[in-house]
Amino acid sequence: MDAARETSYVIETRDLAAGYGGALILDGVNVAIEKNCITCIIGGSGCGKSTFLRTIVGQLPPARGSVTLLGHDLYAVTEDERAEILARAGLMFQYGALLGSLTLVENLEIPLKAHTRLRPEVILAMIEMKLGLVYLSHALHRLPGELSGGMRKRAGLARAIVLDPDVVMCDEPTAGLDPITAAEIDELILKLRRVLGMTV
Repeated sequence: MDAARETSYVIETRDLAAGYGGALILDGVNVAIEKNCITCIIGGSGCGKSTFLRTIVGQLPPARGSVTLLGHDLYAVTEDERAEILARAGLMFQYGALLGSLTLVENLEIPLKAHTRLRPEVILAMIEMKLGLVYLSHALHRLPGELSGGMRKRAGLARAIVLDPDVVMCDEPTAGLDPITAAEIDELILKLRRVLGMTV
């Protein structure tokens, strides 16, 4: 893989166009997100927020333009190189996307086993630490279906940060939550950015 381009931006798009079946949802999008910042993309339903996210996480190749993530042109590298770059980016899905038949520990083990060669006891210690950061130390061996909506969101956030990523991307992290729980998730994201020094 080519060396990362020197830049103060974690994510940068230039003249980005993307869509589905020949219909563009995004056209001419230029974005530059700096390190250690929290950036929110706000818009109505169907305006292209999820399309933009899918494009910058390597799931939807752009029709035109470029996406630079952590100094690398995401669509000018091989699939293996892209996977290596994306391992440095955590993704918190709107609905948690936890595997319902696995406990929280087992869900968080998946990326650690896929991307590291750590010993099992080190993996468990990392998982315990990350679940502790989101106030779920008591729920290590519980299934997602046994958790409240807010707890599932926090578990999804723990999985997003389990590999100590440089950037965490959240897809509507407070969608479907009551105002009090949504505010708690917002505060938790601020705390994690402060404690771990991540870009969100």
